[in-house]
Amino acid sequence: APMDDPLNTVSWWVLCYLCSIPHEIAHGTVALKCGDSTAQREGRLSWDPRAHFDIWWTVLIPIIMLATTRMCLWGPKPVPVNPYYLKNIKRDLMLVSLAGPLTNLAIALGFFLLASIPGFADKDSWNELIFGKIVMVNLVIFCFNLLPIPPLDGFGILEGFLPRALEDVAGFIRTGGVMVLLIAMSMGLVNLVVVPMLEWVLGVLAYVNEDLVHEIVRFAKSRGIPCA
Repeated sequence: APMDDPLNTVSWWVLCYLCSIPHEIAHGTVALKCGDSTAQREGRLSWDPRAHFDIWWTVLIPIIMLATTRMCLWGPKPVPVNPYYLKNIKRDLMLVSLAGPLTNLAIALGFFLLASIPGFADKDSWNELIFGKIVMVNLVIFCFNLLPIPPLDGFGILEGFLPRALEDVAGFIRTGGVMVLLIAMSMGLVNLVVVPMLEWVLGVLAYVNEDLVHEIVRFAKSRGIPCA
């Protein structure tokens, strides 16, 4: 997210943060359904943005990401999940991990379909601009979080499929946390994996509303995301 345009940077920050809140609430809600009430007890199922703010995750990590990779995502702190409360640890951790990205995909598709209703978001209108940004941010969060790298959700999903013999290896990799992610990003994995995923999804959506997809791609490029 280039810093050359302060207004665009602030709007990107606000959208990333707000769109990440339902992502985290989804994690906590599924964890609760699976037997872990940790997120609920800590007030993390609230829609109040203040309940999800964290100086490390919302401010410091994005600055580090921007300095090391020239791209960053802002967001709330992850919801706490205690696997020992879950009914079926392996299965439920995978379900909890899936809940976040799927929520962002649902939001993106919902706003995309709303914007595609004739007369609802005319070409070059404010509605098209705002809805295009919301769709783009949620698609980026969706694709980015599916990377099988800790502490992202894709790693939690991958762990659900690993045989027991590899569980200790996965646990060791997970201890690296954010450092593993920063190293992977500095090696260009975002461009290698996330961008093709994003382009594929946008290619499918273009069959529904090509004009809106063009607006979304324009916005993506303004944030330094190299979409075709």
